[in-house]
Amino acid sequence: QLAALARDAARLVPTVRPGQLATRPGIFAGHTPRGRGVLLFPGLGIGQEPAGSPAGCPPPPLFGLTDPEAVQPAVLHASLSGLRWLDKLGVQASAAVGHSLGEIGALVWGGSLTEADATRLVAQRSAVIRSSGVRQTAMVSLATDAATAKALCLGTGLVVAAFNGPASHVLAGPAASVRDVLRRAGRQGIPAVVLDVSHAFHSPAMAGCVAPLRAVLGDIALASPRRRVVSTVTGREILPSDDLA
Repeated sequence: QLAALARDAARLVPTVRPGQLATRPGIFAGHTPRGRGVLLFPGLGIGQEPAGSPAGCPPPPLFGLTDPEAVQPAVLHASLSGLRWLDKLGVQASAAVGHSLGEIGALVWGGSLTEADATRLVAQRSAVIRSSGVRQTAMVSLATDAATAKALCLGTGLVVAAFNGPASHVLAGPAASVRDVLRRAGRQGIPAVVLDVSHAFHSPAMAGCVAPLRAVLGDIALASPRRRVVSTVTGREILPSDDLA
C-alpha cells in the first residue's frame, strides 16, 4: 500500500505548480505552498489484526513479544532522521504533537531536549520498562466511543489507556482480559485490534516504573519548549510553568 502511494506521489509531484498544494487520498504534495503544518511524532503500538473476521476474533496466542530496548530507540532514531530530512526540504512546522514515546521526539523538536539526551533517556526508559513493567499484559484498540470503551472495562482490570478520538480508544491491562474484551467486542460488532506492544502502557501495570524513571529523569536536562508542543499527556500546549519530568 505504501509503495503504491509512493508511485502515485511520484507521478503527482511533477504536475504541481509553484505555490500549489495538491491532495489525493493519503497524499499531500506541495511546491513551496504557504501554510501551516503540524508534526506528529509516533509512539509504539502498530495494530495487529488477527486473521479471520475483521473484528473481535481471537488474538494471537502470545502478547508482549516486542522488546522495548530494541524497538523504542529505533522509533526515536527514525523520528529524528525524519526531522533532519524535513529540515533539508525547508519544511517548518508551527507545532508538534508526540504520541506516547513520540512526546520525547516532539520535545527535541521543541528545544526542550538535545538529541543526545533524548537518545539516552529513551534507552534508559526502555530498560526501566523491561525490568519494572508488569508482563502478561496487553493493549487493544477499539473503534468505539468512550462510554462503550469504559463499559467494556468493567470487572476486567482493564483501563482506558488512550483517548485517541471520539470513536477510537485503547484499553490496557491483563492479557487474559484483553482476549475476553476482543470476544465481547466481536459479539457487539465493534472493530478491535491488538496492539503489538510489550506491556500495557499508560495503565497501572506501569506503576513499578515510576520510581526508577524519576531517578533517570533527575539526570536529564529539560528546558521549556521554544516551539509549540502539544502534549498528549495533558491534551494541551506545554507551558513554561509545566514540570516536564
